[in-house]
Amino acid sequence: LEYYNKALAIVEKVLGTEPPSTATTYLNIASLYHGQGKNQDALTLLKKAFIIYNNKLGFNHPDTKNIVSWIKGVAQASRRDGAQLIKRWRKEKLSGK
Repeated sequence: LEYYNKALAIVEKVLGTEPPSTATTYLNIASLYHGQGKNQDALTLLKKAFIIYNNKLGFNHPDTKNIVSWIKGVAQASRRDGAQLIKRWRKEKLSGK
């Protein structure tokens, strides 16, 4: 996890926080958090990844659909409604608002 966070800092510095490659890094770290049972931390990063993919690639893109599957799975493990999270997050723009 330490190295993923270092890689994320480099990716964000070099590429910024909006490219899909940054979203992939968020997904990778989220999968580690989920594996550790830190589902809220995972959902925070999955939200960032979803907003990037949804805004840059569109909702029907395979990468976006992959994130949707992750969100639903992690949300279920957290006893949350993944479909409602996705519905709310689809309205958000890259700035996170």
